[in-house]
Amino acid sequence: YAYARGNPISYTDPSGLSVQIIGSDPMATTALTTAYNQVANTPTGAALINALENSPILYLITNNPLTPGANYFDPYNNIISVDPYSPAQIHVNNACGSEAGSTFIALAHEIGHAATGALDNGPGGMGNITLNENPIRLENNMPLRTDYQRVVPYFYPHY
Repeated sequence: YAYARGNPISYTDPSGLSVQIIGSDPMATTALTTAYNQVANTPTGAALINALENSPILYLITNNPLTPGANYFDPYNNIISVDPYSPAQIHVNNACGSEAGSTFIALAHEIGHAATGALDNGPGGMGNITLNENPIRLENNMPLRTDYQRVVPYFYPHY
């Protein structure tokens, strides 16, 4: 599937297997694969992953070592980037208080962006959280996330 990354026009995958997991090192690949499988083991996550895998678009799940702690979906290159090494640095508020982030939930959140086009918009920036992340939390008996805090690593300029 490397051919698709070399195609700046469409990034299509005619064979139908449209998700690659390639971490910056073997440990990152293993952590991302484990998180992907956790997402797939929930009804909502399975539906999101099904949408990605049945799409003609080639999606890449990776971590960007140049932006540690940053989790994002790049819709122009179809890249889902989640840092498996620093999710604990990201704390989110939930119905029970605050919790350390996890690679599993961070990946579920970013897959939600990719599969549905949902944005972090609406009241409190909760669009993607309400549509995708919280149902996966509920299916895993986790407290629901109650707000969206845009976490920017310390070395990024704050705008």
